[in-house]
Amino acid sequence: MIVAGLTAAIVSIAAATGITSPVPKDAKPPVACTVAFDPKRDPLERDSLSVTLINNTPDAIEFFSTLPAGILGFLDVNVEGPDGKRVSPEFYDAMISSPFAPPARLVGELDPTKPLKISLWLARYAGKPEELTPGKYRARVKFSYSDRVAMSDWVTFEVPSGRK
Repeated sequence: MIVAGLTAAIVSIAAATGITSPVPKDAKPPVACTVAFDPKRDPLERDSLSVTLINNTPDAIEFFSTLPAGILGFLDVNVEGPDGKRVSPEFYDAMISSPFAPPARLVGELDPTKPLKISLWLARYAGKPEELTPGKYRARVKFSYSDRVAMSDWVTFEVPSGRK
């Protein structure tokens, strides 16, 4: 009840003074992430998954890291099996990188005029292709750097029975 009253009071004050919200409701996030499969390739082939990072800010975003994984260290490739359970480790590339080695170095830049495209081998994150059970899988990528986080939509793929 108190929170509702305070919210109403803030809205009234904002309306009376002409103060608007600093972030418009339809504002784009600072960074967007999309994923897509190459339709001409098997989803588990090398470089069949394309990740695109888009900078929606007016300035370039520089990425610094102490890990040798480069920009891949900021990606969490989430693959879920037919049972809906995650089969990929979280932030795999950061996890397998050598220990931290300061000082941080520039590992990439996201220009506001040019999206960054990264090709991934999905099987690297999902496990050995020959060990995957047949069925429908889905994948999405989360980009996380400092206070900039972006999540792609899910994309689906199928592992047929009898796959070798």
